[in-house]
Amino acid sequence: MKTLVTGANGHIGCHVVRAARDAGMSPVAFVREKSDRRGLAGLDVEVRTGDVLDAGSVARAMQGDPVFLYLSVTDVRDVASAHVLAATKGQKGRRYIATGDVLAPKETAALFSKLAGVKPPTFTPPRVLASFLAGRMEKKATLEGGDAGLTRAMVKDALGRHLVYDSSRARTELGATFRPAEQVLRDTFRWLLYIEALVPKTAAKVRRALGEAAAPDADWTR
Repeated sequence: MKTLVTGANGHIGCHVVRAARDAGMSPVAFVREKSDRRGLAGLDVEVRTGDVLDAGSVARAMQGDPVFLYLSVTDVRDVASAHVLAATKGQKGRRYIATGDVLAPKETAALFSKLAGVKPPTFTPPRVLASFLAGRMEKKATLEGGDAGLTRAMVKDALGRHLVYDSSRARTELGATFRPAEQVLRDTFRWLLYIEALVPKTAAKVRRALGEAAAPDADWTR
């Protein structure tokens, strides 16, 4: 089964590519022309270039009628597995949401403090400030050919709200399972330590809080 994976060079996307390949599929990586493709290093997969915002490039990438996999956000391993389940067990044209535990911002902050000894602020910025910053991010992304971490559409849709996603369809129809939030956050901190993504002071706090659990899994690669 040929499978088109959008954002295939990203952290989630490259795991979806691997999961699809391990399930016996033939994944096709759909990436931007100038994207960072280190996440696909060492993978013998077909690569097609384009942008999901460009209908023409998407149409060309869909030649051969591959299964189309789009990406969501939760533990990367569970997302990858859910994509494979959707492609092999899901109903054609039906959408499935892959999400784990639903937490309020304050609950997430409390877990951060418990697991890693750091507590992120839960401050909600004024809408005008958030819109201004999002506009700057969009402009920078356009100039550099990347993605904006925050857009004005996101601000309009989500600021001041707590978005909740329901993955019950994926659980009941596909048999998808998702790790609990505490495990997801613990593994996230372990991964950030492993790739040295934290500033030294924060890394020291996290390592101290996690103790022996901070050690990376044997099969992790950068």
